[in-house]
Amino acid sequence: MWGTYIPLDRPIRGLMLFTEVMMRLLRRFLLAFFILILLALTGTGSAVWAAPAAYIFTSLDGPGAIHTNAFDINDHGQIVGFFNTQGTNCLGGTCVGFLSDGVTFVPLAVPGALETRALGINNAGDIVGATNSLHGFLKHGDTYVPVDFPGVAGTVAAGINDRGQIVGQFFDRIGAHGFVKETSFTVLDVPGATATEAQDINDRNQIVGDFYPGGAGASNARGFLKDESSYAFFDFPGAAQTFGLGINNRGQIVGQYYYVGSQPNAFLLDGGTFTTIQFPDAFWTIASGINDRGQIVGSYSDGIQVHGFVATPIVPEPCSLLLIGSGFTGLVALAVRSTAGSMRERP
Repeated sequence: MWGTYIPLDRPIRGLMLFTEVMMRLLRRFLLAFFILILLALTGTGSAVWAAPAAYIFTSLDGPGAIHTNAFDINDHGQIVGFFNTQGTNCLGGTCVGFLSDGVTFVPLAVPGALETRALGINNAGDIVGATNSLHGFLKHGDTYVPVDFPGVAGTVAAGINDRGQIVGQFFDRIGAHGFVKETSFTVLDVPGATATEAQDINDRNQIVGDFYPGGAGASNARGFLKDESSYAFFDFPGAAQTFGLGINNRGQIVGQYYYVGSQPNAFLLDGGTFTTIQFPDAFWTIASGINDRGQIVGSYSDGIQVHGFVATPIVPEPCSLLLIGSGFTGLVALAVRSTAGSMRERP
């Protein structure tokens, strides 16, 4: 008639029991979280995303070379550049273009040219560059095709993407100008610049290079990134000159910078952050190209000779979010089952 009698302490005991269960779950949740973080950081597990902590550097030297320049690398690890066997300059036909896998060197020679310098390569194996007489070229298969801006004194084809777009520089009575070539040439001049050099282009149509600003006393080079119709400029912090030389499809840029009175230094620009790249114990280092795997090629001096190099980033083995999520869910589920079981055993 008066209903069921409920002891007053039962709601309180229920609340206390619920609070204890939740605290146990929270402790196990945090333990599982920190275990996964520890595994990712120590390498016992795998990291989801990780910036290169270091690089493995490998020297490149052409056969009999005393001066080797590595200029570009594609995603297959094919490297192009040039080397010379006499002196430090390419004089008298001593420079030889090359295609290398890092071990073997295949010589490249434009028919009729005294010297050949290979400067860019895409994933199809198409190679661009220039001869000693400043004539640009495209090597497609076994065929060399001229790449010369019409009516000018000289042309350098510096970079090529997987769409076959070529960038470079040409020289007239005024100075240096950048260009982009598809079926025809398009002039590329940074607004207000006294000279512009386009050095590389990725598959997103982003172009990187350097320019000399106009105006009195503005003689130091700056880097530029052209994205569609807009320009962004960059300078290594504190440097007197900055040159953008290579870009990959991730938007990572490599190049070189100079302090006043210093030797060249190499850099990586990634997401607005500059990192100096230095071959171990080198006198100076230049970074010229980068592929989508983050491998960087360039040149360095040991104080006696100049060598090419490949820098391969050391990154923890990638792991999918699904794998971490599955492991985390499993740990939490185990915690819930353990807690529920222990509570059932309580009187």
